[in-house]
Amino acid sequence: MENRRRSSTASRVTSATVTRWAAKSPSVVFSVELEREDDERWLAEVPALPGVMAYGMAHDDAVVRVQALALRVIADRLERRKTPAEFLNVNLRTRLTKWL
Repeated sequence: MENRRRSSTASRVTSATVTRWAAKSPSVVFSVELEREDDERWLAEVPALPGVMAYGMAHDDAVVRVQALALRVIADRLERRKTPAEFLNVNLRTRLTKWL
C-alpha cells in the first residue's frame, strides 16, 4: 500500500514538472503551402524545412504526408542535436497557395 502511494505521488510530481516546462517551451509554427498541379495532384510543402514536400491525389493526402515528413525531419534534427534539446511545441498550419 505504501509503495502505491509513493508511485502515485512521483507521477503527480513528474506531470506537474512536465506541465511547467511545457508552458515555458518555445512554440514553432510551420506553414504548409498547398497547391494543385496541372495533372490534378496536390502538392504540399513546408518552405521553412528545405526538401519537405509531398504529393497526394487528394488535398488531405498531401497534407497528411507533408506533416508526417516535417515531423520526421524535426525529430532527426533533435536526435542530431541541430535543434535545442528542450520541450518543443510544433504547429503546422495549412494554407492554399494556388488553385487551378
